[in-house]
Amino acid sequence: MERPDFIPFFRQVIDHDTCTNLDAVLFGYIYWLTKLKNEKCYASNETLAELCKSTATSVQNSLTTLERAGFIRRMFKNNNPRESRLEIIPLLGFTKLSPTGGRGYHPQVIDLSPTGDHSNSIKEEHINSAFEDEQRVIVSLKEEGEERATKSNAKYPHAKEVFAWFPKPQASWMSLKNVQEREYAEYLYERGEKNVKRALTFYEEYKDEPFCPKINKPSDLEKKWLDLTNFAKKLDA
Repeated sequence: MERPDFIPFFRQVIDHDTCTNLDAVLFGYIYWLTKLKNEKCYASNETLAELCKSTATSVQNSLTTLERAGFIRRMFKNNNPRESRLEIIPLLGFTKLSPTGGRGYHPQVIDLSPTGDHSNSIKEEHINSAFEDEQRVIVSLKEEGEERATKSNAKYPHAKEVFAWFPKPQASWMSLKNVQEREYAEYLYERGEKNVKRALTFYEEYKDEPFCPKINKPSDLEKKWLDLTNFAKKLDA
């Protein structure tokens, strides 16, 4: 199964004393699966393990932990755990924060009837607002991401320009998480465009020579600047 670009993480799961990181990730995928076309999580332990990059045994243990904590309910054929599992129902959903001026959403437990027939027991407002709430969360996260990007660009104003000097700049260098490449790009900027481009041209010409330092990204060039200089001197000797 193709994995989504992102999944929701619920603070109640993350903060729970008995839950691990795997439990939080697994719950996020279960919740995500209920928002697809079928609106239910029928996935097997093997499929969930593939999504979580874990094992079926670990997923089984994680499901038990989540159910004991009250975050999911597993539905079995004839209500018998020894028979095939019909679906996994997440018992958390996004709901609005109280109107105190704060922005965002938090998870709230969804009540299920003890009869096992949950089709009419989930509160109507949760069903109607769940998708809209998720979209608002996405918009909020996007706005926060744009704000972080603006601050990062202010801190590393020349990074994008320096990346363009490389023969094959990678989009990952501009990732907000990739602080290292942006930081080293600023160091290279201080060396001057002419000097950096000259070094890159030299490297492209001699990169297959023995003892030539390997340079694939800005941090490589800055860290190995002296090595590249010494290599050039040896060629001239």
